[in-house]
Parts: sequence; structure tokens; C-alpha cells
Amino acid sequence: KARSKMLDAETGEPRDEMKRVYRHVEAILESFQEMGVEVKDHTNQAFDYGLPLKVVTTQPTAGITKERVLETVKPTIRWQNQIIQMGEVVIATPA
Repeated sequence: KARSKMLDAETGEPRDEMKRVYRHVEAILESFQEMGVEVKDHTNQAFDYGLPLKVVTTQPTAGITKERVLETVKPTIRWQNQIIQMGEVVIATPA
């Protein structure tokens, strides 16, 4: 979540005032990856009720035909292919 807030919405690049901090956040995430910890942000992904996610709330949204994840409240965290934290999400549903 912190990483996405540091990015410019238009370019996808770190904002100028966040470049130094962004580099450290990326280093932390790379260290997790090297230890076998996967942190999964589900924002903007298609949603399926069979996924191992906890839906915190739904938001009816005009103009969509399938459920999508609007926001990841808590990411899914896996270690050695075991879920150690189930993701919590807000989903958009067709109006």
C-alpha cells in the first residue's frame, strides 16, 4: 500500500519527493522475496468468490459487468506456499 501511494498515478514512476523512500521500500520487499515471503496486493484484479480473500465490504459500481478488487485493505502474505495472512479487500460489484 505504501509503495502504491508513492507512485505518480499517470506515469507509474515514483514521485520526486518519494524517490529516496521508495528505494528503501523496494529493498525491503526484495528482502522478503529472498526469504520466500510473498506479499500480494489484489487491487484492480478480477475478483472470484472462490479466492482465499476476506471481503470487507462491497461497493455497487456502474459500468462494470464483473466484480473487481477496488482496494486491498490487507495483502495476502504467503511463506513457503502457506498463507500466513489472508488478504482483506473491498470489491466493486455491478450496480
